Amino acid sequence: MCDQGKIEACATTAGRRDLRASSWLLAALVIVATAYHWHPGGGWNVMTRLALIRAIVHDRTLSINRGHRMTGDKAEYPPGSGIYYCDKPVGAQVLGLAGYVIGLHAANRPGLARRTVLTAAAATATWFASGLPTVALALVMLQLLVSMGHTLRRAVFIVLATIFGTLLWPYATLFYGHQASACFAFTGFAFAFWAAHGRLGVWAALLAGFFCAWAAVSELPAAFTLVAVAGYLFFSRPRMAAFFILGTLPPVALQLAYNYACFDSPLRFGYMFEANPEFRNPAGWVSYPRPGVLLSLLFSSDKGLLFLSPHLAFAAWGLYRGIRRHQWRREAAVCMAVAAGFLLYNAGHYLWWGGTCFGPRHLVSMLPFLGLGLAWAWPEMGSAARHICLVLLSWAALVSFAAVSTSPDASPFPLTRSCGPAEVLLRLWVGRLEWPNLGLWLGFSAHGSILFHAVLLAALLTALAVVLHRSSRGLVPQVSVRGAAAEGPGP
Repeated sequence: MCDQGKIEACATTAGRRDLRASSWLLAALVIVATAYHWHPGGGWNVMTRLALIRAIVHDRTLSINRGHRMTGDKAEYPPGSGIYYCDKPVGAQVLGLAGYVIGLHAANRPGLARRTVLTAAAATATWFASGLPTVALALVMLQLLVSMGHTLRRAVFIVLATIFGTLLWPYATLFYGHQASACFAFTGFAFAFWAAHGRLGVWAALLAGFFCAWAAVSELPAAFTLVAVAGYLFFSRPRMAAFFILGTLPPVALQLAYNYACFDSPLRFGYMFEANPEFRNPAGWVSYPRPGVLLSLLFSSDKGLLFLSPHLAFAAWGLYRGIRRHQWRREAAVCMAVAAGFLLYNAGHYLWWGGTCFGPRHLVSMLPFLGLGLAWAWPEMGSAARHICLVLLSWAALVSFAAVSTSPDASPFPLTRSCGPAEVLLRLWVGRLEWPNLGLWLGFSAHGSILFHAVLLAALLTALAVVLHRSSRGLVPQVSVRGAAAEGPGP
């Protein structure tokens, strides 16, 4: 007779092996998906961040005077002095600074033009600020879903759907603050979940506070998430709340120090001293949510979240189902609060469309939380609903691939004066690329470089599918933190 203990031990070892293999392949997939295209610049929002990094590295100053003409997003302090600063919170720029220094030293080779070296450094800074956090997001989300009791196959599917089927993929290639905010906010929530269930001790609460605060100093509206996660931890495990607050101090101190160095007070932010007259009244940027704007944010053909990623309708339903279940009520409430907060905030924002950009970029920070909604929805969906969801997800992935390939920060298409799904698909069809990529560097044509990228992604997806198929159950044999695995059939 077989020893049941040995069988369970072997199953656990195999499950951990499959989880490690899936994690490595998932990380490689996200790296290839985000680092293949090089975006060393962009619009005003991007250029003011790069101007700050270049000022620190090359001029040893926080003033962006040398590069301020590249952007209209800048603060002038004292007003009328002609001294300019980056007006954005500093979280994403700190990551970009590390990437810029690495890229600068890596590309600084004899014979290379100075412009080429600076371009390579800027592209590396962009990936460190947005692509690298996306890799971390994929791995953290995978671990969180598995610890919640989901099968490995389902967990990988949810991660892929969340990153490659939403704006998270396009914005992982651009130097905005949204991507870093989304990744750090969700990472903070994951650590808060583990802290609430007695895993990793006080370090989980400290890291939860740290990452949530870093999200807020990357994109200020992410303070919604910080408050929601703090409330979740307080009601789930009150004694951990103090450690959460303690963890928020380093990122907050960093932002306050930047404010003091630039604007003579830790409580003065760059947005208070906008050089552009259009932006000089930050108190008037947000008003009451407008129903028409909310509908446009969800359903319009160029900025509608559910037009770009229609499968997220199932995610919203999943959040509702999660709240109805006692097992995940608090977690689903946090996710719903974050999603509702960002939607209502942007519905009241005067620049709700985000300027010249692809999709409703101000909603990027809430997208990982909708991914959990899809995880709760999937087990309760019938076969027909799953097939519909997969069809909608395929559309979203195609649109995201087109945006990534042709640059989601491109100017509006001349014929339509817009930059929505139709425009990026048309750019993909005609092979109009805004920025260089690895395939072009290797000598491929525009269409050839797009096809080469698709082949690389397909190869990694195939390897990932082989690992998941090899897994006998697709389940990492561990007990869920709530004592029961997620219900429902696979994947």
